[in-house]
Amino acid sequence: MKSANCFLAVLVVLLPLYAAWDTPDNGNPLLPGYTADPSIIYDSISATFYIYSTSDGVWISYSADPQVAWSKDFINWTFRPLQLPSFWPKTQLWAPSAMRHPINGKFYLMYCTGSAVHIAWADSAYGPWNNAVANNGTLYNSGDLTGGSDWIDPQFFIDTTTVYFTFGQSSNMGIAKLKFDPNTFMVTFDGSDSRMTDGVKFKCRKLTGLSNNLEGSCMFRNADRYFITYSNSACQNYNVRYAVASSPVGPFTYINRIVVQRDNENNILGPGHNSILHYGIDWYICYHRQHYQYIDVKRQTCIDRITINGDNISTASQTQGGVWAGSGSLESLVAQSRSARKKDLAFGKTVLASSESDFKGGRSGN
Repeated sequence: MKSANCFLAVLVVLLPLYAAWDTPDNGNPLLPGYTADPSIIYDSISATFYIYSTSDGVWISYSADPQVAWSKDFINWTFRPLQLPSFWPKTQLWAPSAMRHPINGKFYLMYCTGSAVHIAWADSAYGPWNNAVANNGTLYNSGDLTGGSDWIDPQFFIDTTTVYFTFGQSSNMGIAKLKFDPNTFMVTFDGSDSRMTDGVKFKCRKLTGLSNNLEGSCMFRNADRYFITYSNSACQNYNVRYAVASSPVGPFTYINRIVVQRDNENNILGPGHNSILHYGIDWYICYHRQHYQYIDVKRQTCIDRITINGDNISTASQTQGGVWAGSGSLESLVAQSRSARKKDLAFGKTVLASSESDFKGGRSGN
């Protein structure tokens, strides 16, 4: 979520033989602006893609203006502010996760907020959002599950009609099961699940068999195998690894393969903290990476297709092209959407500006 073990950036200028990182025909970054920790969902009812993310502010100890980006064609994205409950924190909202409940049809949204986790429900993916815990409480606070870093990066996992979420950092990474009131849509922990054998205040299960797991866990299921991806390392060396089990509570087996990782040759820095999208017959990893050239840990949202063969996920899947190239369900949608777009007559033309910003030494009012 917000590891910041980096303080020095070194700029190396190369003459690339490949498409530059900012080539207009590149599909990554996917979204404009600086967004991180993306949680992507496709709502088949409205035929809409939604990406909830951390809005990067000053360094990574600050975030603001929580928004959701939505698109029907995966090309044209619109940002819309989230109408969160009024008493929620305003400037420390990290690592959201969202879902549409498989039974009651409501949308649910979780955020890390300081040292706790808030959860809300809404009729719409945009809100307005209602706090989903009785008495306007938090879902849980730091230390309520497996230890002091258990509030970091909770992410929903829907197994058919059962809703879990994974959470935590390093040895405190775990999974818990949620219960939803069918009338009020409020959320509590499901303490009746006998597999949830751990927990300080609420029932959960510590996940065993993981390795190189720092944060940003994301669980998904393919056939009868349960995969959990997670981020390792920090800053420009952020990367995504994974483990596999036959049950959502494990035990897991670490698979020594890196799904996305730093790629100096292609100017890709620090890809990590992901969510997984299953669209059509294909799988995709949505993640953030460092802005290139490196500035103040600004991060941008990207997406790439992955392939799964048994327990193996394709490695080094990070690209500059994203889903604007190649074959696949999303790639086909994007190709169709791009072919229908009108030609940009302004691109590449000389422009004149009547003013400039006073940010970092510039002049204003000219």
